[in-house]
Amino acid sequence: MEIQWNCAGCGLQLALDSQYAGREAECPKCKKPLIIPSMKVPEQENGPQPPAAVLSREAHTVKPAAPQTPPLAIWSLVMGILGFVLGLIAAIPAIICGHKALGKFQHSSEPRTGKGMAIAGLVCGYVSLPLACIISLAFLGTLFDSITGPDELDETPTTGRRRSEVSRQPATPRAREYRVEVAREDVVSDVPLKTQIERDLLVAPDITKGALRNALLAHYNELKQKTGFKHHNPPTHIFIVAYPSEEYLAAGRMSSIGSLLVIKRGKPQISIKDSYFDSRGKQVEMTSALAEKTRKQIWRELAGAEDKALTLAERKHPGWDMETIQKRVPYMEAMEKKFRGQICRRHGVTDKQLDSIMSEGIQKLWPQPDIGETADLFRE
Repeated sequence: MEIQWNCAGCGLQLALDSQYAGREAECPKCKKPLIIPSMKVPEQENGPQPPAAVLSREAHTVKPAAPQTPPLAIWSLVMGILGFVLGLIAAIPAIICGHKALGKFQHSSEPRTGKGMAIAGLVCGYVSLPLACIISLAFLGTLFDSITGPDELDETPTTGRRRSEVSRQPATPRAREYRVEVAREDVVSDVPLKTQIERDLLVAPDITKGALRNALLAHYNELKQKTGFKHHNPPTHIFIVAYPSEEYLAAGRMSSIGSLLVIKRGKPQISIKDSYFDSRGKQVEMTSALAEKTRKQIWRELAGAEDKALTLAERKHPGWDMETIQKRVPYMEAMEKKFRGQICRRHGVTDKQLDSIMSEGIQKLWPQPDIGETADLFRE
């Protein structure tokens, strides 16, 4: 249905479809804003009106006003983008403007554009808000330190450094470097089943557990990158053993204080002999009833007990996969404890005295027995 009426400013006859009733428009002649009526305007009192046919022919069609974009939507998008740079100063206004702009879209019947801009501004505002909080807290913390931090010069007249600079000096000394060197040429076994490298290390006698562990790992990282073998590149098995002196090295593997084992390029397994580190610096307490000859015999039997326990564990749980090794270690420890009890009963000593003899043998570098030499002394 068509609506026809006169412009209140210039009297121009206007016509428009009824679907635009109640909206704002502009007179094409005088350019004055007007409201499109919802029904036909009654005839004016002064003078006769032209017939309806004339009105329809002479009426001008009025176009509705173009949709407008609320400024708040534009501001929301702009401030949301600036929120990533300016922080809270822009993020919070972006959120406020975005919500207000969306409210205008919901409660207005006029055609409007820019809803997507308002939503984009809201998203940018909410995303930049946590980042803005972190930046603001960091700025406030720096500002607080600069205001409240000590700013007095050191009392020492020759340096002239600030106390804050002195406090930043490292309080702990540099970690000590211990002697670690390769004892002899590596032993390589390159066969179709595996390619294995064995390396012996000489380390400082006073090395710490942490330094020994780091040394083992450093040499492992070197060996695992070696190539040029016939069957496997890089090697599949790596075995590194550490000794505190030439005497320990000559005594054999039982005198080692740490080792690293890698099987089938698996995870490195590091073993540290705690008895060596625990015995350093301790006084050897022995009863006068035990002669040195007896103590050396007990020392040899302790080494044989450890060797026999390892042999039995390997026989009961053969193989070198991780699951087998995890079963072997508890069994070996149980057998070693059993053999220590046999030594105590054989010589009439206590377990504490065995530990004291072990410490004495380590400190005095008593020779180790040959593998299997004392194995017959122990019963399974």
